[in-house]
Amino acid sequence: MGFVDPWPGRYELSMKLASLEQDEIGPQVRCCPFPLTTPAMDCVFQDPQLLMMLVSAAGLPAARACRATRRALGKELQTSMPVLYASAMPSIYVIGGACRNLGVLNVMKRLDAGGTEWQPVPSMPSSRRLCAATACNGYLYVFGGEAVSVIPGTGFIPNSLNTIDGMLRDYIQLDCAERFGPLHGTWEVLPPMPTARAGCAATTADGLIYVCGGRLCETVLAAVERFDPGIERWEMLPRQPTARSGCAAATAKGCVYIMGGKCSNGRVQGVAERFHPTFGRWEKLPPMLSPRSAFAAGTVGDLIYAAGGFNGSIALSSVECFDPSTGFWAERAPMSTPRVGGAAAVTGGCLYVFGGKSAEDMALAGECYDPNRQLWVKMPPMGDRQVYCAGAAAVCACSPFSRDLNIELYKERG
Repeated sequence: MGFVDPWPGRYELSMKLASLEQDEIGPQVRCCPFPLTTPAMDCVFQDPQLLMMLVSAAGLPAARACRATRRALGKELQTSMPVLYASAMPSIYVIGGACRNLGVLNVMKRLDAGGTEWQPVPSMPSSRRLCAATACNGYLYVFGGEAVSVIPGTGFIPNSLNTIDGMLRDYIQLDCAERFGPLHGTWEVLPPMPTARAGCAATTADGLIYVCGGRLCETVLAAVERFDPGIERWEMLPRQPTARSGCAAATAKGCVYIMGGKCSNGRVQGVAERFHPTFGRWEKLPPMLSPRSAFAAGTVGDLIYAAGGFNGSIALSSVECFDPSTGFWAERAPMSTPRVGGAAAVTGGCLYVFGGKSAEDMALAGECYDPNRQLWVKMPPMGDRQVYCAGAAAVCACSPFSRDLNIELYKERG
């Protein structure tokens, strides 16, 4: 059976686009899409298939500009926008944390689309370590964490760390919530969490955000709060059966999973629990193979991975995954370097782990785990050592589209 072009007329459209280059429409669309009034641009707007080709080449900002500029284009792109977003490769962000030289951080870094270089992006309004982050509906959300003051009651110093000069410092747990729009590059402050805490975990399920566990001063929490980004409102949920801080959260098949962490007596645990949002109840699961806190976790496919962390004695390089369909944990290939307090993000069907600390006092290179090949690949280090940071992945303005975008657009329009 011969090859069937999923987009008939592609060659003719390509030739048409090439002929328009003499009017410099290509550079204009890529650099400053709107407003333009050239006859060539009008010709493009009147050809839906050519418009889709331009949008797939120019990226999401151009598509959003098209929708906002002309009503006819907005209608034309309405059904294609979900395909564009779904096809764009999310970028990896590492947020906050602490650095020996810089103290508690408000910085955020983004790994470029090629996975070769870290790029600076606008910093958070609040400096914090041990915060929780998650992506929801195209935005990045950051919750809680802690900053420090020199001595209790002597004032708030946002960029200091107790290991810099040996001075006694007191950590202050935060209730702040902030949201970052990757397409616009801007931060906004949200209503604070009902409970201030550090060492909590956050995950997204069905467009709602769950923040679980954490620590307020020396009190380990079992509190679970849900945030609705649409109405910007918090809701208290049933407490998790096991209070914990330094835990990790993940979502699989519509359920929220909480794993590991430290309990109220300081013991590192491997307890795993699952929350069913539909029924509003918790379920106890088989424990992890190794107790761990301050570890990285994420869902790839329908499997939940836990990597690294601290088991109460040593830093871990071990990795395990949980299969919700069978209820069993299984070992996976270990990371090349043990790390505590690293950040995780999932994109492109792979688990990425960055930051954290090991026995050596140095900035750690990132690592990427490919479940299909069952191996870890080294990624570029972030420059500065960034410990107790948070990670997430979201589509940004420079996110590339997949190679199958044109096929998907044709199916959507067909």
